[in-house]
Amino acid sequence: MKEISLLKPLIKQIISEILKKNQWGVYLRAEPLEKVPMIDAPPMLKIKEIDEHNLFEAIDLYEIEE
Repeated sequence: MKEISLLKPLIKQIISEILKKNQWGVYLRAEPLEKVPMIDAPPMLKIKEIDEHNLFEAIDLYEIEE
């Protein structure tokens, strides 16, 4: 579908603005937390956030199956 390719820049712009306006993030649902080793302390947990570049790359690669 050629039409979706034309909409992808607009889709990315809308998603970016919504995420920034609401101070939201996108995280890896399958494994949302990762342990960060600390010196002389138990590991700290950190959310595995997906950066905007990877999100937009996934949108660019998305194809609708017909």
